[in-house]
Amino acid sequence: IAAFRATMEEILRAKCILHVIDASNPDRNNHIKTVLGVLKEIGADDIPVMTVYNKSDKLDSFEASALNNEDAFIISAKNSEGIEKLLEALEKRVAPKHSTHKINLGFDEQKLISQLYKYSNVKSIKYKSGSIALTIECSDKSLKKIKDIIAKQQR
Repeated sequence: IAAFRATMEEILRAKCILHVIDASNPDRNNHIKTVLGVLKEIGADDIPVMTVYNKSDKLDSFEASALNNEDAFIISAKNSEGIEKLLEALEKRVAPKHSTHKINLGFDEQKLISQLYKYSNVKSIKYKSGSIALTIECSDKSLKKIKDIIAKQQR
């Protein structure tokens, strides 16, 4: 249990937890309670959990339908059943949301463009009289960093 807890503490840095359960194990409900209890003990109970029942190939249709709900994924690592659906849901949950923004820089701030490439996807650059207009795509976290860099340069 001590080794299990040490491993579980790594979870504190996670954006999402995939709780993979052996669907064919008759004692799975006790295993679920144990894992959720440890997550609460280590302070990780506020991290989103995606429940994944593996070994669906060992279940009959009645058992599979009993586990099926909108918050759980039923997969088979053996035959890849349900994995694509799980990966799509995982990507939606953990991928940062990107949005498009317009940034205007003066010609004297041109050296900041390399920073924009570092923290965003630069969609377009247009040189106008007296300024550079950029359209970028990035997460809110990256946008804050970019704004801080620009503000620092303008001081």
